[in-house]
Amino acid sequence: MSMKYDLPPLDHDTRFALWQVKMRAILTQAEVDDALDKFDNKDSKSCTEEEKRKDRKALTQIQLHLSNNILQDCLQGKTAAAL
Repeated sequence: MSMKYDLPPLDHDTRFALWQVKMRAILTQAEVDDALDKFDNKDSKSCTEEEKRKDRKALTQIQLHLSNNILQDCLQGKTAAAL
């Protein structure tokens, strides 16, 4: 069973703490919230294919719930970090 949750995209006017709680609930419903729990604690080289799949799925859920401005800021930060 698939359910749709109406979570407005995170933007500069959104209270992040509330958005974060709701986003975690969405990831829990999608059964990928464990990707957040081990985010800082695991080397990507030691991840299983299933863990990598869950991580990608969690990332896409988060990206889909960001406003275009916030997403663009994130992508620019990632590009700058690669330099």
